[in-house]
Amino acid sequence: MDPNNQKSNDTNDQSIFEPRQFSESEEIRPNMTHSYPWRSDSEIAQQQPQPAQPQAAPQPAQPQQPAVQPPSTPQQPAQSQWTPPTTAMPPAQTPRPMNNMPGMGPQFGGPMAELPPLSGEMPQAPHHKKKMNIKKLLFIGGLTVFALLIIGLAIAVVLSFSSAKKEEKAKQAAITPVSYNANAIKATVNADGTLATGKVQALNKTATFYTAFKQAAMQPIVHTKWDVFYTAKENGKRTDQYTMFDVTADYKSKSFTYSDDAYSNIGVLKTRCIDGQQYTYNGSKLVATAGWQPASDSTTCKQSVVATRMSDGLNTGGLTDKQADTFIQSLNKSQSLGVKSVTIVDKAGHKYLKLHVTVTPKQQTSRVYWGMQNFMSAFQSTGITPEKYPYTYFGPANAGLEMDYYIDPATTLPVFSMIDLTPGINNQGAKVTPDTWSQRLVEYDFPKAVTPLTLDDVAPIAFTTWPEF
Repeated sequence: MDPNNQKSNDTNDQSIFEPRQFSESEEIRPNMTHSYPWRSDSEIAQQQPQPAQPQAAPQPAQPQQPAVQPPSTPQQPAQSQWTPPTTAMPPAQTPRPMNNMPGMGPQFGGPMAELPPLSGEMPQAPHHKKKMNIKKLLFIGGLTVFALLIIGLAIAVVLSFSSAKKEEKAKQAAITPVSYNANAIKATVNADGTLATGKVQALNKTATFYTAFKQAAMQPIVHTKWDVFYTAKENGKRTDQYTMFDVTADYKSKSFTYSDDAYSNIGVLKTRCIDGQQYTYNGSKLVATAGWQPASDSTTCKQSVVATRMSDGLNTGGLTDKQADTFIQSLNKSQSLGVKSVTIVDKAGHKYLKLHVTVTPKQQTSRVYWGMQNFMSAFQSTGITPEKYPYTYFGPANAGLEMDYYIDPATTLPVFSMIDLTPGINNQGAKVTPDTWSQRLVEYDFPKAVTPLTLDDVAPIAFTTWPEF
């Protein structure tokens, strides 16, 4: 019988792979004659056991003789006993001693490795197999712990992201929305040109600044004259070394004019750009005769250089209403800009609104603080390429500023500003004191066209709205 052939197993009787103990007193059941496939049918018929005859009384037990006479045992009602044949078997056919070894009878076809051990105990796994099982358990346990860690980390990241998102939403919700108040600003002007103090005090300070800043950003042509100087101390006074700039930019046609006066203790050196050519005028004490001369290098007249001196170093011009609004909205979201006050000032017989504005560096990431850089980020939010427009800001990216911003309430446009840069913040969150402090004075004008420059005069660049400077 092939143990690997499932069809050869008899499912009606006890499985041949189960251990069965045989004693010499057991009988072969009549229906088990087919368990001797190596014997002929005639031999099987001759040695068929006869039905047991009733006995009067059980015979006393006889001494056991090896392989001759099995001891008489009481009849078991649930089992049949095997009676050995009365005739002696030839030596060649004498069955081998079974020794009570299951699986060793001829019906099994010889020893079979698949059979259980003699004692009936469960087989013991080899020692190395136990180690393998332990290793498998440790490996599975490790994988489980690793999977739980990954799941926990993923949950933590999701919760952190969700928390950060909620914090950002809460922060954005706390930001005061941008509003404009052009009509309220104009309403402060009385019929005689004076300003109604009560109406000025009622103005929304931030809305007043954003209204003027947006109106300036939408002007197609911006003309600024500005003075910049550097001092060793904060809020220091201007010395005899400073520079005056005069720049007009048409943001639509990309045309511009540029000139500057650089002052020092020996005099002034003037520069003008005409049709891309740089001309210089040396008015220092070291030169006997002065006059306009073409410069050997006209780098100063390139648009990329002039761009760093257009407008006031904060704002721009030529934006549409939508672009200007996007610019303002983004700047407002940075929460770096604040308007502290609005008051009335009188300059050269004109009434103006003075707004005190600050820019405070704000943390962007764990090691980055933005102050002036927020202006560039706000401009980029419009979708315009700064290099091509052009646009830039003045000062270090991480610096702040203090600014007095003067606007004409009749036009809601700026006329003058005084800008001082404040210390930046490094990646450790500490203030960085600059080696020198920069200060700017800016005068604004919004002409209808760009007036070309000539070499017909050497008049100095000077303010007209704030004549004392």
